[in-house]
Amino acid sequence: MRLGWGRGYFDRTLATLERIPPVFAVVYDDEVLDELPAEPHDVPVAGAVTPERVLIF
Repeated sequence: MRLGWGRGYFDRTLATLERIPPVFAVVYDDEVLDELPAEPHDVPVAGAVTPERVLIF
């Protein structure tokens, strides 16, 4: 759900698009968690890319 630690700029920009493209988070393996806190403006990611693998959610 969460794309960074900013003020939701990326999520709000995605929400303005007519069609949201697949969004992947680029993170380290230990940053992939089962659950993350979410706020109403958060846009879910389609997956994550780590140094070891590509995950599709």
